[in-house]
Amino acid sequence: MREILFKGKRVDNGKWIEGNLVREDLIIESVIGYDDNDGTVEYISCKRVLPETVCQFTGILDVNLDKLFEGDICESTYINIPLAYQKRSPDTVLNQKVEFYKGGFSFINLEDFDDDFSKRMRNHTQLYYTESTLTIKITGNIHDNNDKA
Repeated sequence: MREILFKGKRVDNGKWIEGNLVREDLIIESVIGYDDNDGTVEYISCKRVLPETVCQFTGILDVNLDKLFEGDICESTYINIPLAYQKRSPDTVLNQKVEFYKGGFSFINLEDFDDDFSKRMRNHTQLYYTESTLTIKITGNIHDNNDKA
């Protein structure tokens, strides 16, 4: 089963928190009391978040084992793409952001390249396809690094 997780910036202090999304501006940060006998939750810790900062976890970890969320900015290196399809070296680093598009998470290149391969890759490359062909390193996100997005 995949992990369904969200993060958002807290309204009161601007810090990022992860947890379950209750509504667009409320995240359950932790369950404080849980009854194993009947499965009821006794106490939970909810925090208000800025709705525009809410991002969903993609289910993928980067090279540092950090969770990759929608809205993250990454450096991605394609490692298994045949040279016939690209005019650049196979270890070219691409700056990309993660978006949710047509039912799945995708990469969007943040730079323009002239070759045909890059023009095709600019169109929402699905993460499930690229996970085995990329090394991914998170460098920021669109909410903290607006100048990169």
